[in-house]
Amino acid sequence: MKLVQIYEKPINRIVNPAVSVSNRDADIIRAEIQEYVFTEELIDKLYQFLTNVTSGKSSGTGIWVNG
Repeated sequence: MKLVQIYEKPINRIVNPAVSVSNRDADIIRAEIQEYVFTEELIDKLYQFLTNVTSGKSSGTGIWVNG
């Protein structure tokens, strides 16, 4: 068996190394969401983060999402 056979997606596809939040191109947004892997821990932390942001506990704070 070859490595290329064990992956769900083509291993030679183009993956953007960085995307600016100001880039609102629908194809780029769709690709970023499809490439992201949501683990149980990430879902929990993301929920905590979004709760804090929407409750106003982090007003005026810059946010960098990396993953």
